[in-house]
Amino acid sequence: MKNEKRRHERFPISQDIMISLGQGPEIKTSGINISESGLLCFAEKEINTGMLVSFKLTIPSDKSSLTVPCEGIVLKCDKVDGGFNIIIDFTDQECL
Repeated sequence: MKNEKRRHERFPISQDIMISLGQGPEIKTSGINISESGLLCFAEKEINTGMLVSFKLTIPSDKSSLTVPCEGIVLKCDKVDGGFNIIIDFTDQECL
């Protein structure tokens, strides 16, 4: 991994994630990947950089699933392919 600047390994995810901005309706996003420190998701709506957001992640298992409440700060929101790639840095490390 030459010139790798990432702090943590990324793992692909495929789940819808509802992002709450604290006021107004939630924004539906599609999870792309997750790491120990953050989340990359795709949305049709822009979320401003610096916003504090909250969301729940579902961790599936054979017998049941676990829903984990999380919060983070939007580090980047880049326009791509008719939507936005949103990078969220976890503020609560107990999230995962």
